Amino acid sequence: MGGGHNAPMTNDSPHIGTLTEKSLHAALKERLTQPGDEQETPVDGFVIDIVRGDTLIEIQTRNFGAMKRKLQK
Repeated sequence: MGGGHNAPMTNDSPHIGTLTEKSLHAALKERLTQPGDEQETPVDGFVIDIVRGDTLIEIQTRNFGAMKRKLQK
């Protein structure tokens, strides 16, 4: 369900993570986002769902293996 937000960011598209985002993922992201948070933020070549200061929040609604490269970094 989560979509392509785990792929490395290419080009200069800050919204690459929303291209295949499903409704559950989008709803969770909206629910978890607090005032001052940034959504779909590029960090080290990846797009992070929510950035809250030094905290990176990644929403995964399917196979955790899809996040392997992102978690290792």
